[in-house]
Amino acid sequence: MIKKAVLFVALQCAWLMPFAQESAKAIQWKDIPNWQFVRTNGATPSPDGKWMAYVSGPTQGDLTLTLTRTLDTTKYVYKIGGASTPVFFNNNAQFVSFFESPKYAEIKANEKTRRPSPKKLKIVSLKDTSSVTFNNVQNFSFSNDNGQWIAIRFDNNSLSAPNAAPMGVGAPRQASGSKGSDLLLYNLITKKKYNLGNVSEYSFNKSGQYLAYIN
Repeated sequence: MIKKAVLFVALQCAWLMPFAQESAKAIQWKDIPNWQFVRTNGATPSPDGKWMAYVSGPTQGDLTLTLTRTLDTTKYVYKIGGASTPVFFNNNAQFVSFFESPKYAEIKANEKTRRPSPKKLKIVSLKDTSSVTFNNVQNFSFSNDNGQWIAIRFDNNSLSAPNAAPMGVGAPRQASGSKGSDLLLYNLITKKKYNLGNVSEYSFNKSGQYLAYIN
């Protein structure tokens, strides 16, 4: 009886094999740009281990950033445009920040005409997912151990480009031809902000109580 059952299964598999082979579709080069995958090399956990952020999407196309809690199924998804982004949590894991870029097609069009593709900086509160966005950002840094401040340096090239994106919250105007860029100090708790003009380099000390910068 057992031998008959084994023989029957083997015959069924042999009969189905040609159909499985016929239904399998060979991968073409044109399929590669549409492959969806997670950028695992950029996956970032929060300092307290309660959150994980990662970027996913096609090889060539618009991407999303997923922010998920590690203790339950809570998940938030943000569209970030056609370029991947580093993800940073502040030291006490109350805020997360990342870049938003133009759509993939717009970035490619800008590359052909040698125009910049300005980035936006989004800062999200992990307590209630409220957020604030700054346009034309070059780089930024949380205030290390203190964690209540963020320094945001704006991109002169984007600001001076024709038809540049509108200014975001607190984004100052910078005169063209300057070597440095405006640096904004923004308090994540009180929302207070202070502008430092023509800054080329900056850094918080470890405690986050002091900021050093070079004009």
